[in-house]
Amino acid sequence: MRHWSLALALIDGVGYVSYHRMVKAIGSPQGVLEAQEEELRQIPGLSKKALQEVVSGRWEEKLQNTLKRLKAHSIEFVSCEEETYPERLRDLSHPPPILFYQGDLRVLKAPCVTVVGTRSPTPYGRDMTAKVAQGLAQQGITVISGLARGIDTAAHLGALKGGATAAVVGTGLDMVYPLENLPLAREIGEKGGTILSPFPPGTPPEKGNFPRRNLIMAALAWGVVVIEAGRKSGAVITASHAKELGRPVMGLPGLVGSAQTSGVHRLIKEGAHLIEKVQDILDILGTQGRSEEAEREVTMEGKEREIWDTLAGGPLPPEIIAERCNLTLQEVYSILLQMEMKGLVTSRRGSTYERRGI
Repeated sequence: MRHWSLALALIDGVGYVSYHRMVKAIGSPQGVLEAQEEELRQIPGLSKKALQEVVSGRWEEKLQNTLKRLKAHSIEFVSCEEETYPERLRDLSHPPPILFYQGDLRVLKAPCVTVVGTRSPTPYGRDMTAKVAQGLAQQGITVISGLARGIDTAAHLGALKGGATAAVVGTGLDMVYPLENLPLAREIGEKGGTILSPFPPGTPPEKGNFPRRNLIMAALAWGVVVIEAGRKSGAVITASHAKELGRPVMGLPGLVGSAQTSGVHRLIKEGAHLIEKVQDILDILGTQGRSEEAEREVTMEGKEREIWDTLAGGPLPPEIIAERCNLTLQEVYSILLQMEMKGLVTSRRGSTYERRGI
């Protein structure tokens, strides 16, 4: 059934607004694709090009080609009609109909903070970004950034030292931009994070893609942190989206008079929170993060605590966990899934599991 959503989203001339308008008018993506021409003509704003593609059935070949390409590159997708679709994106008036992803999308169920900034950071900016991202990740917060050069790269690398990270990109997932971040992209997936995009495979890094990417990064986050950014940068645009969505905007001050920090300082003057350390971010978001003691007393239930204690010595495969906890393998997988969704553990391609965020 989800393939109907993908097929509709792939049609030329169908954007976010027209997708939701068509589904609302007809009732479902399948209903739209099976509708008669006369019925479709009643939908306001539907382009002639989109109408012809739906009626002619040409979308079927495009769907099959895309599915083959997704399989070839191990790319998954989720539609906005599914329960697993990131809930915070529903705050958008017209959320992306389809998200393509690699890795574990469940990291977006945890509290998320987007960290963005210039592609040409100072050593100070790069170092502070890594420290902030690592500190957030150690508190069980998923750090989101855009996989670009500079601050984005530092944010992902820092987060990977402490927990999970998610990258939102402006290309299809069958290509990494910039190419130098290909090893980083692979590491994000291998360490339990995710890379996601609203664009189908084959989409190049065109300039017009990145504002849409920035909006998604803002919408997914509980708050946005800007570190070293010019006044007209993409990072400032991301912060503007966050403000419109009611997400807190935070800025790390830098050198006075520097073009690399002028955008951050302007945001602070306009009301963004000034932050100096991770605790400032936690205070602003209204969370104290996660401690081992708190997880034991509040979050863990039943056998979860026993598995948690078993993982104290480091990563273990499910078979060993089952043996040490006197559980069946099926029981272990079920409990580990719940623990992953709570942000307590993370998997390495499903072969081993380890504690997360402590």
